[in-house]
Amino acid sequence: MTTERTSRGPQQNPCVDSGDPQQSPHGQPVVNDVIAALASGARLNMAGKSVKASFLRALLFDPASFQVPHPVALRIDGARIEGRANFGGMTIPFSVAFTHCTFSHLVIFAKATCVNLSLNGSHVPRFRAAFLTVEKTLSLGHGFSSSGQVRLFGADIGKLDAEDARVDNPDGYAINGDYCHVRSYATLEKSTFRGTVRMLSAAVDGQLDFTGVVIRGRRGDDALVLDSVRVPGGITASGATIFGPTWLVAVQSSHEINFSHARFVAPNERALDASRLSAGSLNLTEAHIFGELKAAGARMETLDCTDSVFKAPADYSLDLDSSRISGAFHANFAVVQGALDLTNTDIHVYRDRRISWPESIKLIGAHYDRLEGDGERMGVTRTSTRERLAWLLRDPDFHPQKYRSVAQAYANVGQARLQRAVLIEGEHQRRIARTHGMQRGLSTAWSGVLRGLIGYGYRPGRAILWLLALILAGTGIAWLEHQSGTITNTGDATTTFNPFRYAVAVLFPVASLTDATGFTVTGPAAWTSFALAIAGWFLAAIVVAGLAGIFRRDSRQTSILGRGG
Repeated sequence: MTTERTSRGPQQNPCVDSGDPQQSPHGQPVVNDVIAALASGARLNMAGKSVKASFLRALLFDPASFQVPHPVALRIDGARIEGRANFGGMTIPFSVAFTHCTFSHLVIFAKATCVNLSLNGSHVPRFRAAFLTVEKTLSLGHGFSSSGQVRLFGADIGKLDAEDARVDNPDGYAINGDYCHVRSYATLEKSTFRGTVRMLSAAVDGQLDFTGVVIRGRRGDDALVLDSVRVPGGITASGATIFGPTWLVAVQSSHEINFSHARFVAPNERALDASRLSAGSLNLTEAHIFGELKAAGARMETLDCTDSVFKAPADYSLDLDSSRISGAFHANFAVVQGALDLTNTDIHVYRDRRISWPESIKLIGAHYDRLEGDGERMGVTRTSTRERLAWLLRDPDFHPQKYRSVAQAYANVGQARLQRAVLIEGEHQRRIARTHGMQRGLSTAWSGVLRGLIGYGYRPGRAILWLLALILAGTGIAWLEHQSGTITNTGDATTTFNPFRYAVAVLFPVASLTDATGFTVTGPAAWTSFALAIAGWFLAAIVVAGLAGIFRRDSRQTSILGRGG
């Protein structure tokens, strides 16, 4: 700083032109007005007047040389500022405002230090402010416009107010805020940007506001890049319209990320990438997303997609692979074109409605503590269970874990009966999933037998009913055969024939009853007794196997029990 001051030599008035100063637009009256405004801090209206940037630099650099030992603030409104406005590296211990001004050349505040800096309503060709330090507020809004990049790389700012700004740099960055730090809030509300808005690894200690912004990314590149941004106060972009990919990879926030009513337009691309996002919630209510939304590995309390529109017909519309939602996932989409990927997700409450189901869903590894579909919100019923089973079939790849996860969700709300119904259906699908042709037909038939008799071991009580039915049928057949004379007494003639005991003895030869051995069966009835004996043995074997769990796939073999899948 000392070197620069020495090299300048005696301080001269750089804005005074030759000729009559009263006639010159850069003359002494303008200079005197600016100096007086600095001394008083009053707003100076310079509409239709011009001032040289070199004079302003000299004045801000050394006010004392202009007989202003105690400057208050410099507030110029409506001026045209001629020349290269280079305030880089300066320390300005008072507020500076160039409002509704027009700069003929780029504006530089790189490595400068200010208390407050405002360019509200002004137009600049470019704004360079890398490593700028603003103690309080940097204002670049309320009609501010730039026809080139606004560079805030590494800046340290108290508050950033860029509401209702416009930046046009379609072949590059509209804003480059990489590694900048805003100690309070930052707002870009209702602004329009042509070119990429990028804040890589930035930090905003309050809220980052993109409400109503319109961003058109630079040609062939991303529109909004917030990778690794730390923003504890959350991000709101309600009603925003973004043309081109948006990146929120590894963003960290303890509050809501609000994209309600927003539009993300990147057909055949990844419209929004929120992989590894960590936030209180992600609000996509009534949002329209044209392209894929990827949130793989994200961690959040709530994901709300109520009445949202997802259109990515050739890809995944929503990819939540390995994400964790500790609260509710509201999957009540208005329209969803493209697959929904819930692979390896962990969701506390999954809420949906049948009309919002995607055509294809990836569910392997997904875990839910509670399911709340159309019917399930009123209590889990047979109807709601059938609907949920139909939902599972929208995943074309079979894995029994999908059924176990739904069954566990039903168990969590005390619906053990419907839990078994889901497990039975899962066992049925398992048995027919990997068979083809004749083998598939045989497998389906055998599966139907096991399902009907004992529910694959999940309902062994059914076997008791089948046993009773078989005994009653055997009793009736035995009585008819005895009446027709095909069953005769070959033992003690005084023994009375008991059709019930005879049927039990035939069905279960292990029983120590004499009814079967004391009588002889002749004719076709012998084959009937033989068939009853075979049926009894078969049913008894099925019951024993079902009680032992042989027909259920062991969870340790399939690695599907529990949260880990």
